[in-house]
Amino acid sequence: MNAPVKPRHRPPLSREWMKNYYTGREPFCEWPWDDLFVNLSNDTRICCSFFTKLQPFDWPTAKDFHKETSMWNSPFMQYMRKNMGTPDEVPFCTVCLTVDKRAPANKQLVAKAKKESLELYRSLQAKPALHGTIDAVEIPLADWQLTPDGASNDKPVKPFSTSKYIYREMVQRWGFISKKKVLLAGLQRKAMAPFLAEMSDHVVLADFTGKQLAATQQICHALGLDNVSVSDLRGVARLPYDDASFDAIWIEGRSLTVDRPWPLLPELRRVLSQDGTLHLHESPGPGRWIEKFIAGEISHRDLVDNIARGPRIEDRNAFVTRQSLETVLVKAGLKFDRSAPPGVARYSSGDESRLFEDFGIKAIARSLQDPTFLDRLRAEPRALSGLEKCISFNAIQKPPKDSGEADEPDAM
Repeated sequence: MNAPVKPRHRPPLSREWMKNYYTGREPFCEWPWDDLFVNLSNDTRICCSFFTKLQPFDWPTAKDFHKETSMWNSPFMQYMRKNMGTPDEVPFCTVCLTVDKRAPANKQLVAKAKKESLELYRSLQAKPALHGTIDAVEIPLADWQLTPDGASNDKPVKPFSTSKYIYREMVQRWGFISKKKVLLAGLQRKAMAPFLAEMSDHVVLADFTGKQLAATQQICHALGLDNVSVSDLRGVARLPYDDASFDAIWIEGRSLTVDRPWPLLPELRRVLSQDGTLHLHESPGPGRWIEKFIAGEISHRDLVDNIARGPRIEDRNAFVTRQSLETVLVKAGLKFDRSAPPGVARYSSGDESRLFEDFGIKAIARSLQDPTFLDRLRAEPRALSGLEKCISFNAIQKPPKDSGEADEPDAM
């Protein structure tokens, strides 16, 4: 009878170092030299448990990847390799070497090392020249407030809900860096205006209701950002800008569902430069309308009719899906920008059943006509888990017909 196999002794350090640990050699982490984790969205980490995502990069070949200007030789990566094994090494690397960072007893120690490493990473990041005084705000940005001039109730406004790093990463992710002239259309999020303005030469704040213009401009000015102007779009027949006058446009998805007697997307395309970027932020997904039905805000018939009409990007009940982006954009002379992977927010799944998992729009429309299905949906609202709530994505000008590209939308 074979003797029972005894489990190998768990080493007092993280498994990234085990290769050398078991051979008796001096522990040494090979990840910053030999490997990287890269997912389909081009998010990169040194190892599977690294403390943050590295900045996006483009590496069509290995030669490009190792250029001086590539992410591989970014200031942080150079610092990490140069200082590994010295007192100045990245704190996360020290913890990884000295303790088992997956052990529950080391949770606080790991959290402290991650925080210190993230601060080091951000201090070494190559940064664009920033306008304004956002960095001079000493309190947490979520606590910063301003009482707009002329406010009827003198109630202060807190426009920010998170740290400046999150907003800056959002702006940089969608490529709104060092732009000459940006149009911010729809001001449901006053927080985005200062961060677009600090990285651009000039930002036009445009609002379809006119309600947020003054307050948003005052927030920018209070943060030292005078490179903004305002544009009230109430009652206009078309956008009051010259053709190709913006090299980037950021529009809040909810603005697409505002009633207006003229089509918005063709107008945005007209004022966008030929090589410009149009970003649609948090465009409603199908889950938003099913959520409204569960809450009793719309009728069953309105829900079924709306879903049955299919994805569309501009009317009062518009919604899009990840798979429909190319099709709905091409009608407005635009094209989905595949160089910037879309951001899809889904309803949290947890351990609940996922009623809509793997459902296409046609299948959802059919299911919504089944009374049994509706009863289950009302009794189990969390069944929305997995369904698309909203989608953020970039669009670009569709090339002219004589460019050699086909007129039909690409298959998704």
